[in-house]
Amino acid sequence: MKKINVLDIALKTKETWKRTKITDIDDYFCFVSVFQGSFPFHVHDSDEFFLVLKGENQLEVQDGETKKVKEGCCSLAKGGSVIRSKTEDVTSVLVFHRRGIAENKLG
Repeated sequence: MKKINVLDIALKTKETWKRTKITDIDDYFCFVSVFQGSFPFHVHDSDEFFLVLKGENQLEVQDGETKKVKEGCCSLAKGGSVIRSKTEDVTSVLVFHRRGIAENKLG
């Protein structure tokens, strides 16, 4: 079993919106990303789990619903939802997403 200090990786990650892969878990992969500003609306065919490690993420659904997710809290974007993340300040997030298309779309 490998020990991974996710918070340390998150704090060392400086480039925004780049994925730093942590591990694979069955059909999912886990990565850390630094969010700042707004990411374009997009859709995934599977659920996406977000855990805010540092800062605050606003998970916005295209129909107008916005969830503010504070440090230490998590959110789940259901597959098929058109979403985007928005932040005012630098925010570190741990994300779980099913392997496949999503791995190829971003860094």
